[in-house]
Amino acid sequence: MKNINSHTHNKIAGMHLDSEAADATARARAAEQLDVAVAEFNAAVDSIEAQCSAPNANLDDLAVQLRDQLWRVESFCREMEQQLGADRDAVREKQREFRQQTDAHFAKSFFMQRARTWPQGYPGDYEIIEKAYNNQPLSPGVGQLFDRYFLGTTLANGIRYRRAMMRDILAAEMRERQGARILNIGCGPCRELIELASVIRDSRTQVTCVDFDADALKYSAERVRESGLQDHVEFRRYNALRMINAERNVREFGRFDVIYTIGLLDYLADDVLIRMIRALYETLQPGGTFIAVFKDCDRYDTIDYHWLVDWSGFLQRTRQESWQLILEAGIPHDAVTIQRSQDDVMIFYQILRHAAHVHNVPAHSAHDRRSQTIEPVAPRPAEDLKRSRRETPSERRRRRVSQ
Repeated sequence: MKNINSHTHNKIAGMHLDSEAADATARARAAEQLDVAVAEFNAAVDSIEAQCSAPNANLDDLAVQLRDQLWRVESFCREMEQQLGADRDAVREKQREFRQQTDAHFAKSFFMQRARTWPQGYPGDYEIIEKAYNNQPLSPGVGQLFDRYFLGTTLANGIRYRRAMMRDILAAEMRERQGARILNIGCGPCRELIELASVIRDSRTQVTCVDFDADALKYSAERVRESGLQDHVEFRRYNALRMINAERNVREFGRFDVIYTIGLLDYLADDVLIRMIRALYETLQPGGTFIAVFKDCDRYDTIDYHWLVDWSGFLQRTRQESWQLILEAGIPHDAVTIQRSQDDVMIFYQILRHAAHVHNVPAHSAHDRRSQTIEPVAPRPAEDLKRSRRETPSERRRRRVSQ
């Protein structure tokens, strides 16, 4: 029996080694194919760039050619990523190699270069967001074609839809509340507020904008002055990561009728995010609303953002995962209305603070969160969501209080 067991053990070990050897061979083949694809991509872009300078160059046709070349090389990037599997360090190293090998061309694009190099020290800074809102290529020659591709990606379109939806939600809140205090966390370029200048003045809204990027605050303050909103909008340099404590929030800023953040939450780890959601909920006035927005990773392909550029700082979360985090923050599920942006990529959670919940929000420590299982609670029914889109904020608040 001992010999049989030993034989079986050796056979299994041999099979394991064979499997490892096969995996290593597949990874080596994928890496070799990617290197060839990158060389062919660079040669193709050289040709496209030469055509850009021709007097009769058709930039629309050349943009399609570049798009096809990008899609082709991305297919090899995807295969490489699949072969490396769970080895995230190896994947990131390959991504860095790819960007180095293609940098001569990508560096000619304002958008691609900025999304690769993070000149403000973080991805998605106020300037690239503001210029992506404008949706206009900024670079000459072949750089313009790369700009076009960037601006046409799912998430570049997504942030424009996100801004438009946030603007419309805020407009409704401002008109209904009159004289509301609003907190904008991670304010960036504040485009949604600039577009609401007349509504802010007419509704006597007061907005506090918080960001840690001094350049973003300077830029936004200038835009606010140009729009005549300096008496309605104030700016403060503050680290949003400190906003995980409600008592400190109230001490530093007071309470608010509306709190929103348009892009910050995707960059926060789960434990920090849970604490922040709970703290911001408790910073609201009774009857106040917290508007939280997340990307739905089931609605976009990460290859564009992790290989072509280095926009990997935001975390990949599904709708169910973001919803679960809100529940784990102790938010009552009946306080939440869920909507999606027009392109279906962004998820908007509008969280109403009932008066009954002011002193009844349970805390969850990191240990509690690991040890407990919270059953998923279904979001509000589709017919309820349709109704919530038609209702004014005050009507929605009255209906919930009566439920």
